[in-house]
Amino acid sequence: MTDKTAKELQILDSFKAIYANFPTDPIIHNGEREQGKPDFLLGDLGIELTDYTYEQNSYQNQGIGDVIHVSEQQFKKLVEQAQLKFEAEYQVPLLVYFEWHRHNIPRKNEIDILATSASTLVANFIPQGNSNMSKIQQHQLRGNPLDAFLHSVLIFKTDAMRKGNWQETKVMSEAAISIPILEEIIANKSDKLPIYLHTCKRAWLIITNVADIAALTVVPENVQQHVFRTDFEHVFFHDISRLSYYVLTVLHASQ
Repeated sequence: MTDKTAKELQILDSFKAIYANFPTDPIIHNGEREQGKPDFLLGDLGIELTDYTYEQNSYQNQGIGDVIHVSEQQFKKLVEQAQLKFEAEYQVPLLVYFEWHRHNIPRKNEIDILATSASTLVANFIPQGNSNMSKIQQHQLRGNPLDAFLHSVLIFKTDAMRKGNWQETKVMSEAAISIPILEEIIANKSDKLPIYLHTCKRAWLIITNVADIAALTVVPENVQQHVFRTDFEHVFFHDISRLSYYVLTVLHASQ
């Protein structure tokens, strides 16, 4: 099983854990990337995953490009060192997402001690038992050197994962998802839906913010009220960092 397959299974597991009406059928993953099939099949249901792609042309226009570059580089180094320290001591492959405060940027001479703290923190919250994920929140960081820098951590563990994947979120603060981007994503996936429906009777689309933009959490009122045209039975926006989801309103295009 590839790391991409393991990551997709983790995304689906996180959604399954919070969506009460998730089917109980066995999950069959399209790991071979067969053309004409959705990512997952569960009985007569097909599920397609896709990332929300944020427009990244606004940073320089906001006049904060240099600060963002420094911030991204420092947090990237911190996460890389934390993963190295953790994996030198523990043979446990994990998918880890760090969400950082952006008002504090660690200095170069702080990186090593913060990386050690991050490694120890993750080790203390490795998912146990039947749970495949755990979340570390702000109030659990009191007294920790990371308290001034770290907002939250999301940790996934699965036997399917062969090597760890630790990531830091990009510089965003409560960015709002937009109707045009959602419409483009849904339209692109809807073009493939007639082919998918040869292998399933109905299909869901799950749009996730897992692609390094975990601070992307605001679903504004205009998006909540908007009606998206598609023949997907349901379309969800899944905020993996906060273990939440929003059901987008759809009107079946065939109607």
